[in-house]
Amino acid sequence: MHKTYQLLKKSIYKIFSTAFSIKILLEMKLIGKDKSKIIKRLEYPYCYYIYAGDSEGELDFIHYGYWPNKKISVKQAQENLNRLLLSLIPKKVLDILDVGCGLGTTVKRLNRKGYNVIGISPDKALIAYSRKRFPQLKKDLILSKFEDYKPNKKFDLLLFEETLQYIEFDSIFTQSSRLLGKNKYMLICDEFSDGLTKDSVKDIEDTIKSAKKNKFKLILRKDITNKVIYTRELFVKRLKSKREEIISSFWKIRPTVSTKLDRLISSWEKDTKSFLKKRRSYEILMFKKIR
Repeated sequence: MHKTYQLLKKSIYKIFSTAFSIKILLEMKLIGKDKSKIIKRLEYPYCYYIYAGDSEGELDFIHYGYWPNKKISVKQAQENLNRLLLSLIPKKVLDILDVGCGLGTTVKRLNRKGYNVIGISPDKALIAYSRKRFPQLKKDLILSKFEDYKPNKKFDLLLFEETLQYIEFDSIFTQSSRLLGKNKYMLICDEFSDGLTKDSVKDIEDTIKSAKKNKFKLILRKDITNKVIYTRELFVKRLKSKREEIISSFWKIRPTVSTKLDRLISSWEKDTKSFLKKRRSYEILMFKKIR
């Protein structure tokens, strides 16, 4: 009886999940190939990033950019950060889990480089969008929270590209330990707080201490705050200048657009001040599992 109930429960969940995915994909088909319109169907705040990006209306990433100078485009800056991160992948790594795979671009690139890569995200719309972009990788783009993911294999490396901040703190290293083989790696780039003020991102020192407690050794730490902070400054500037355009584009499908947009701008301005006051940092970390 219990087994029958579990099978029925899974079937119902699958029906609802499939219906949601079909809805998203039909919307994408109806609105054609215009990426900016597709991104409007994504959840807040991703739907507004298109306006902070480059004028051609393309978006491959939803993370910071790395700025050697301020003359390059947002697209190139984001490319720089992604390439820097991927260049740090240790030799002999083959199986990679991209935790919070965003728009699927990193999964595609790692796949093209010859890695066996799986991308997971708890966001249904992002997964649907990624599968639409890269249909050949559909089976490798999985709807799942990191904390709940239970694959039938171990990985050589877990990649956290600005996703660590969304994961329950106590689960970060315990779940990573379950997913990794011995002497394997966690590669992270994200915002961190100094722990002295209340913040929504992880405390850098607490993170390192938790890693040690769970038998992970810190083998790389690189603070690149000065090379990424311009992303926030530029995005705030662009969102402010395009505020009326954004509201005009979204208000029919998102009536609360003005409130949410103003909240987003205010939040980013506040966070930018935290960076400038050195209460936040943007860092690349690599840990090695030692048990």
